[in-house]
Amino acid sequence: MTESILLLSWEYPPYIVGGLGRHVSELARSLAQEKVSVHVLTVKRHEVDEEFEVQNNVVIHRVAPLMQTGSFLHWVASVNLAMEEKARALIEQNGIEMIHAHDWIVAASSIILKKRMDIPLIATIHSTEAGRHNGIHTESQSFIDRQEKLLMAYADHLVVCSHFMRNELLHKYQQPSSTISIIPNGVSKPMKKDRNLQFHFAQHRPYLFSLGRMVEEKGFDILIALAEKLKRKNTNLKIIVAGEGPLLSYYRQKVRAKQIDEWIQFIGYVDEYERDNWMEYASLAIFPSLYEPFGIVALEAMAAGLPVVLAKTGGFSEIIIENESGLFFDPRDVVNLESKIDSLLLKPNFRSQIVSAAQKRIKTEFSWQSVAKQTLKVYRIHGRVNKFQRKGD
Repeated sequence: MTESILLLSWEYPPYIVGGLGRHVSELARSLAQEKVSVHVLTVKRHEVDEEFEVQNNVVIHRVAPLMQTGSFLHWVASVNLAMEEKARALIEQNGIEMIHAHDWIVAASSIILKKRMDIPLIATIHSTEAGRHNGIHTESQSFIDRQEKLLMAYADHLVVCSHFMRNELLHKYQQPSSTISIIPNGVSKPMKKDRNLQFHFAQHRPYLFSLGRMVEEKGFDILIALAEKLKRKNTNLKIIVAGEGPLLSYYRQKVRAKQIDEWIQFIGYVDEYERDNWMEYASLAIFPSLYEPFGIVALEAMAAGLPVVLAKTGGFSEIIIENESGLFFDPRDVVNLESKIDSLLLKPNFRSQIVSAAQKRIKTEFSWQSVAKQTLKVYRIHGRVNKFQRKGD
């Protein structure tokens, strides 16, 4: 019997903001390889986006928000109204047996569908609002926090990507341990590089690479502090930071004000193809997050053959073995960060050992097929068992 699943996610390729969209797309593709009938319901961001398409045996449905104006929270409400209406039809037409919700933005529609359609709900909690902001400080944060708690309360089972996140749900949200499964993120092979770009990247000075959503918890301020040190030393080394988000303009203004444009550049959004090419020619990757439930970007850098220097925080501690497959630094100590960078740049043999060990670790610990198999096991245990058991199971 073929299982039929509906994944709900506000972020999905080609619209990628952070790790969420990549996680859902890779999970969907890998579940389809396990002979699951996979439907994805996501947001139509632009007029040119296809409302219906099939990629890698995954059926993708996109809906436009019912309202295009108003505040962000109004947009969220509008997205959920559109998703709930579309999902009802998909469930009835395709015999969908389970919903898998990703992130609080789709919480309202997921909960309504569970109650009205009498369908099991699995929720992956990728991060929490309290964790992202070190507490709840504003009305909008309080609203998001309530949505996260409602999603946790109504879900038949919760999935998190790390022991760090499991502990957060256990101790800060009083979730019973029996309701939580840990399934780490996976990582895909880097896309095929365009060797025609080699000349372009060769024109750059040697550079360190970082990537992430431009928000406070990603810790990019320390890279600006590092760039100031590079300027004082008049070094040829440069820092390239990719990604978009609400603080992008702030970081760019700060760089201009400090007159360190020659040592750090915030280049904005890059697609997967551009990301992989930036990684191809970088000296190493730095991820300075202050809060990080897992850190899929670190896996992507490791898969690309880059040594990684990670802030010792959150789920990062579950990705590498220190001084074997990567290095840690104190997320608020720029001197400590600089010393870890030097240990890789000045010791090529050590750098090569780190890269080799990291790639071996990825192959054994972080494959998407393993993620799909573990997720499918959760579906079968916590869904309608009589429908989800294969013949002979």
